[in-house]
Amino acid sequence: MPPSTPLLLLFALLFLACGTPPDTTTTPPVEDPIWEGELQVTGTDARFMACATGLRYPLVGSGMDTVLKLYANQRSVRGQTMKAWLTGHLAEQHDGQRDTAFVVSTINHIDATLSCPPRPNARVAGRYAMSFDEPMGKRTIVIDLFANGEVLSYSFLPGHANALEQDGRWGVTSSGEVEIHWPHLDKRVRYRITENALTISDPAAPKGKPLLTMQRTGPPLRMDGTYGRVVRWTMAVADRCGQPLDSNVVGMYTPLEELLTTDTLRNSMLDSAITWIPLTPEQQRVEWPAMSTVHDLVGLKRMSDRRPR
Repeated sequence: MPPSTPLLLLFALLFLACGTPPDTTTTPPVEDPIWEGELQVTGTDARFMACATGLRYPLVGSGMDTVLKLYANQRSVRGQTMKAWLTGHLAEQHDGQRDTAFVVSTINHIDATLSCPPRPNARVAGRYAMSFDEPMGKRTIVIDLFANGEVLSYSFLPGHANALEQDGRWGVTSSGEVEIHWPHLDKRVRYRITENALTISDPAAPKGKPLLTMQRTGPPLRMDGTYGRVVRWTMAVADRCGQPLDSNVVGMYTPLEELLTTDTLRNSMLDSAITWIPLTPEQQRVEWPAMSTVHDLVGLKRMSDRRPR
């Protein structure tokens, strides 16, 4: 006699129950990363600015007591900013209100002598200039702040055909000042940002009278100065070799191996450089083989322009 339908269903359920083991796998918890930023405490209110983005968040979470204690141990003054490395994550304090906070679980390190590196700001980028009289005539200084963080300065001196040029890096600090780093001078200069101007104040002057003011005159001009001449020269040589270059893919730190891709073009560049830069026999032997970027070519041309003829 065949088994009844209820018995068949019972056997099927028993088979499924025995043949399918329970799923005991669990998703491991996601560990919070370490964030690098600047910490500022005013009373019981603490804020954290992430170095990577420049965005500020109120601090909350289980690590707050330790954060406040270590901040106080730095002998800080009220509202002082200092570098900190915090473990935590971002979260909305109230659903749908876009009031994101940084939830800190651990403070890894704090240092009152450090701060986040300055970050370029496209709204501040531009060309700034000033002129002043000297005994020998008028001197003009022009600074181009590019949105990618590069900076070029030109000093036009009386009696000199070519401007003195310097390049470096710039950014806006967490305190809202423009900081320019001139590596060749091993110097950092800070400017206050005012409407369409950069100023340096003299603390000894009455009421902080500006020591100098550079007015914004427009957008930065990439192809000015020695850089522009070097790029135009490189493109002209490439055109003569039948290997045209696109100026949009050339930058100050573009490797020459990406531009000079054939022996013919490399040899043509050297032949032209001997008279255009111009190169001394010593430079042909030692300095030219060491050229690796467009920046190197610019530096070599600047040196040649300053050399007495």
